[in-house]
Amino acid sequence: MIPGQALEAATDPREEVGAKATRKLKARRNATHGVWYGLGMMGLIGWSVATPTVLGAALGLWLDKRYPGPHSWTLTLLIIGLIIGCLTAWRWWPTRTGKCATNGRMAMRELLLLAAASAAGLLLGAIFFGGLWFTVRKGVSSQRPALGFFSACCCG
Repeated sequence: MIPGQALEAATDPREEVGAKATRKLKARRNATHGVWYGLGMMGLIGWSVATPTVLGAALGLWLDKRYPGPHSWTLTLLIIGLIIGCLTAWRWWPTRTGKCATNGRMAMRELLLLAAASAAGLLLGAIFFGGLWFTVRKGVSSQRPALGFFSACCCG
């Protein structure tokens, strides 16, 4: 074997591309995502929920000013936007993370965990927004609203 041929065979572009593709596939299979990946996913899911919620609230405010009535368009469209955002995140998450079963459906265990996390999130959200509603409602009509809002910020 001539030394020049061995060097030429080792630098064959097809072999280099094949080796890179093999390394990339191996890295995808054995991927352990770091903290930044998790934070990015949380931000992405947060925006996918927050955007339709804020758009619904903005449209509701506009409708309330334009067509006042006995029912609040702001609250109605805020809740509809929240539901749309949660459904979007629910459908998007398994496809993005590769956590789907081979047929594209979620496993029962994953579905139960996601349902439990969603229920806990809804409960915490209801507690938070209920406390916020209570604070604003009582704070506006109190003798010293600044004291009430300040104490609510410190305690809650």
